[in-house]
Amino acid sequence: MGIGLIGLEFWWFLWSKPQSRQASVNDGVQDITVTVDGGYAPNQLVVTVNQPVQIHFHRTDPSRCLEEVRLPDFRIVQALPVNQTTTVKFTPTQIGTYEFTCGMNMARGIVKVTNR
Repeated sequence: MGIGLIGLEFWWFLWSKPQSRQASVNDGVQDITVTVDGGYAPNQLVVTVNQPVQIHFHRTDPSRCLEEVRLPDFRIVQALPVNQTTTVKFTPTQIGTYEFTCGMNMARGIVKVTNR
């Protein structure tokens, strides 16, 4: 059992393919939903600078590693209860690539902020 978990972790971190998604815009707010199950899907989010963002994290994985999400560049640390959707809100003011991680810094994703 333990070897299988180790193999799964290596696959996840070394060979899993990034999934990218552009946020949709509803009433001037960029919305995107991320499934939290063994990691983040999608794990690359594309948003526009100077426009409010709402990321809806839907967590189904009960592992302790995924109990919270951190977006350090936006000073956000948010608990993610199991089998619930938790919304994180912020407005990016600079173009760039910003990382988000689980509380143990094992699962990772990025928010790519563009000018369009």
